[in-house]
Amino acid sequence: ELKQRKLNSEICNVSFTSEDLEFNHLPIKYINLKCDSIKIESNLIRRKIFVKDSFNIQGNIKLDSKGLQCALNKSKWIWLNHLIAKGLLEKEYISLIKINNNLLKLEGKCAEEELKSIHNFKIKAHSGKINIDSIDNSKSLKIPMEDSIYIEDLSLSDGLLILKGYADVDEKN
Repeated sequence: ELKQRKLNSEICNVSFTSEDLEFNHLPIKYINLKCDSIKIESNLIRRKIFVKDSFNIQGNIKLDSKGLQCALNKSKWIWLNHLIAKGLLEKEYISLIKINNNLLKLEGKCAEEELKSIHNFKIKAHSGKINIDSIDNSKSLKIPMEDSIYIEDLSLSDGLLILKGYADVDEKN
């Protein structure tokens, strides 16, 4: 009779690649994730698998302007829409996002006004976070992110926002 049957294992060289998917209400054009090793414990009686230790995921993600705008209008991300609009455009919300060459063009509006605020921005990775800097004025904004996420490189190319980085995943999550 089995009282409790546990097996310890390690999954190595995990890789995931996909195109045109939505994760966490974020439309992603392309994603490639890699992980060297994940230590797991499986409970055969309960038919469950548990992650034993924290692990690191490296990844490349590509987002287009249409997907970014769609995401920033969803309830999960609307707070970020308002933060960017207020901090960079002095408006209530972002009404349009365009990626042109190496610039991010943002258009902001207020509900009561017809007047738009349109500015061009450079976007870059700095100290593991995303910074948006105006080329029209001196406004700048660091995008708030979880401490476990580190952006190594960021670029705008062919209408895409391209991110390269890694994340530490805690076994308790």
